[in-house]
Amino acid sequence: MSRIISAEDACCQISQAQAVLSLWLEAESGSNERACQIIGTLITLLDGVPEAVDALIGDVMRLENNRGGGKP
Repeated sequence: MSRIISAEDACCQISQAQAVLSLWLEAESGSNERACQIIGTLITLLDGVPEAVDALIGDVMRLENNRGGGKP
């Protein structure tokens, strides 16, 4: 079952996933080259995502402020 989370929570979860993947990569280092390649690829795919989400949150907040807080 999927649930909807806030953008801030999503950003935190991405950062947590990056940390877990980094630890996993260290643990696998030297023992399983294929797993290291896959983990490294996932880390690369997530690189910059938390920053992009933060920037989008800021953009949305600025747009809402420019519109008067989203009020009609």
